Amino acid sequence: MLCRIDADDAFAAAVLSKALQSEGDLSDADRGLCTALVYGVIRLRPWVRGRLAAFLKNPAKLDRYTMAHLELGAYQLWAMSRIPAFAAVHEAVRLVRKKRGDGMASLCNAVLRKASQNVPSEADLARAFVAGVPEWVQTALVDSLGPEGAASYMQNACVVPPLCLRVRSDMRADDVAQRILQSQKGAVVEPGLLPGALRVWAGGEPATWPGSGEDWVVHEEGSQWIAAAVGVEAGMRVLDACAGRGNKSLAIADALGSSQGLVCVDAYPSKLDRLAGHFEHLGYDAPETLAVDWTLGTGGLTADFDRILVDAPCTGLGTIRRRPDVLSRRSAEGLLELAELQKQILMRAVSLLKPGAELVYAVCSVTRNESEDVVAHVLASCTYMKLQPFVHGAFEAPLGMARLLPMTHGTDGYFVARLAREMV
Repeated sequence: MLCRIDADDAFAAAVLSKALQSEGDLSDADRGLCTALVYGVIRLRPWVRGRLAAFLKNPAKLDRYTMAHLELGAYQLWAMSRIPAFAAVHEAVRLVRKKRGDGMASLCNAVLRKASQNVPSEADLARAFVAGVPEWVQTALVDSLGPEGAASYMQNACVVPPLCLRVRSDMRADDVAQRILQSQKGAVVEPGLLPGALRVWAGGEPATWPGSGEDWVVHEEGSQWIAAAVGVEAGMRVLDACAGRGNKSLAIADALGSSQGLVCVDAYPSKLDRLAGHFEHLGYDAPETLAVDWTLGTGGLTADFDRILVDAPCTGLGTIRRRPDVLSRRSAEGLLELAELQKQILMRAVSLLKPGAELVYAVCSVTRNESEDVVAHVLASCTYMKLQPFVHGAFEAPLGMARLLPMTHGTDGYFVARLAREMV
């Protein structure tokens, strides 16, 4: 998987999901270990490679497969104390010998034995991730969160997050939690801050847990907050302007009581097809869907929406504790390009609100460029739009916009703003 991520510039989550699905005979414990290894190496990769380079004459010339085994072995030696050192070294050497021969196996053995004698302290490990965060990301975080907030945010990104579930409206969260605990030995289940949200630590495959897809769905808690902040009520006409996989769309449909009145838009028809199939699988009629490129227009939609959600494409820097490979897939230039795209999408979306209606703008990022700056641009251009203060449970936005943060709310990082169109 590490080789595939490197060679194809593939998303780690997609590679991991496909690989684990193809390995049907893996135990839950092994699936959990595999996931921890892949994300652990990616999270600390710059630091791991830097330390390994001290034991290699020509690290740049080493083939990708051997380097991946060195990374896996070193990560286990340095960051996974429950795995015996001899096991980490033996498995790496055995597999390198099988594919690359005795010469490379001897090199791998020598390097990992040196690595086992140079185990970093816990303090070094705590600093390792931050040291590998690109400078432009660190600068953007400091500009957005302040020095202390940025430091806390990056340190929190090293913490393995729970799997989050959204219990559907006709079920009790306590009942769902008890059934999962009974079926998953060693699982830990805690209530989230948002009513109906559960945080689960377990090594099993969620699709096999009792009630999957019927009583609950996998849905990160911060994303649940965003869907709830839209504030829909039965009978409203609602637009999900960047629906993607449809997690928030489904939460909105649950709040509406049906998919009636919900319009789901995305730039990619294939995503909308999957969304419609997901709705039908969960017992809803497929919502109205429309493929729209917001940079070109509004796709013929008219200004008759009571609520609009714009969960805009973004850098994803709010999700780095779940998707550490985001850090290597984004750039400072890309941040500015996405900010311009967000402004275009939001400008088009506000034009579809009827008088007195409201819109929620959200990104799974915490940078000012993608947050306050985007909202400020739209407010300056659309004088009929005003920020709308809101309070939703533990999430308060007295100025009409705020951030969800892992160190404060236990969620991924998000920016959320609520805007209202004046009665004109």
